[in-house]
Amino acid sequence: MNLRPATCFLLFFAAVSAPAAIVFEKSRNVGRAANFWYHPIESSDSRILAFDERQGVVVPSGRLEVQRLNRWDDIAGLDPVATGGAPVDSHMVYFDKATKGAGRVTVSAELEFDAPIVGFVADDRLFAVTNPLFAPAPTHKEAPAAARWSLEEKQSWTPLDLVTVLSPTRIRVVWTNESATDALRVFTARLPAGEPKPVRLLFAGSSSAYWNDLPREVARAVDARLPLRPGAPVVPAIVGRSGSDIRVYLEPGFNRYEYGVKPGQDFIGKLAEERNELVVLMTVARFIMGDDDPTKTGQAHAEAVTVYCDAIRAAGGEPVFYEMGWGRSEREAEGRARIFDLAVRNRVRLFAPCSSAWARVYRERPDLALQHPQDNSHPGDLGHFLNVACFYAALTGRSPAGALPRTYPVWPHALPKPATDAEKAAEAARIGAFRPDAYQATLAKWMYRNASMNLVATVDEATAAYLERVAWETWQDVDRRLAEAAGR
Repeated sequence: MNLRPATCFLLFFAAVSAPAAIVFEKSRNVGRAANFWYHPIESSDSRILAFDERQGVVVPSGRLEVQRLNRWDDIAGLDPVATGGAPVDSHMVYFDKATKGAGRVTVSAELEFDAPIVGFVADDRLFAVTNPLFAPAPTHKEAPAAARWSLEEKQSWTPLDLVTVLSPTRIRVVWTNESATDALRVFTARLPAGEPKPVRLLFAGSSSAYWNDLPREVARAVDARLPLRPGAPVVPAIVGRSGSDIRVYLEPGFNRYEYGVKPGQDFIGKLAEERNELVVLMTVARFIMGDDDPTKTGQAHAEAVTVYCDAIRAAGGEPVFYEMGWGRSEREAEGRARIFDLAVRNRVRLFAPCSSAWARVYRERPDLALQHPQDNSHPGDLGHFLNVACFYAALTGRSPAGALPRTYPVWPHALPKPATDAEKAAEAARIGAFRPDAYQATLAKWMYRNASMNLVATVDEATAAYLERVAWETWQDVDRRLAEAAGR
């Protein structure tokens, strides 16, 4: 089975509080029904019905497999949820029309659970797989069944049976039904008491990774919103060297890091020692096409990224691809294609399609300046906003629509160096007065020249909504193609 509030993570649970349940009084248009595995099924033409299944189940294998959100036709390309010895609770949500064969009816509802959701399955064949744990020895409803019953993806005769994750504990369903039962098994996890452990988000890359304090801004956007650890704070960090491909970290004896490593530490050592949950790898279109590669093939970039993916997973983390490339050429497009293929080969599921989103904006809205006219190397104010929106979609699996602040910190572009003694003194005073936050305090001090300007940008609502929609739709397309490739 396969989780994601649209994005897949290996989830790690610890021990325990009380069993979870559907909170009917906080749900909307949801009726409490008898358990149809052991009683005659109840039906309704106007509302969703639901019941709690078995609670506090320890999965013997230590892992569940769950479906990808709204990929209901795919019952083979499932994703793991690592449960270990932690208890898991199950809940059944369904729509069964009372008036069979009287035309298709659409019903919507919202359901609140009292523990975080960790996954879904929505097909009678998958219900049969987990029934021994959550509905053993059923006497009424049959699964698997000769006549399929499941949620459906969009077809010529029906719309998608849509599930939207509204929060870690709440979903909205919009389902259309004529005769068969539409059903969704929802798994929730009983989390330990106390504050959730922070998630460490490490960026590896050069200037387009640190510009505008991107790691901090991404962490702020997704803070407490990660399916990986619902409610957990996200702590950003960055490692690397400005102006360099991340492949150079594998060069024998490489010690030219400019930020993010302790004395005597290298990138692979950092991964092993710090065990970051999420590691963002800046995969760059021009580097995978051969720029900065001794062989001019891009193979060195691809091989290094593969080594890093293996090292990240060996340390218990998950790699995240930051698809980067701000050009408009066919070569840039070929670079994006190679990055996608590299993601497939490395089984990457968390992919921020920033370059692809930029390409769409270039086509649709050439009037929008994603870069500053005097700086074609780094994201401008709007380009930065678009990138954060792409990361939001990739890391939360949810639409960034309305989720990002319209006024946000940025760095200056083409900042002139002070020429006179007075200008030098003024800059020194500004930097001396700068009080970095916890993330900025880890940066190379030469970055303070930009950060200390304390600039902000504001994007108008129409432009923000457009960029958020582009990020969401671009991520949905890439995520679908990654899922399809993984299932082959």
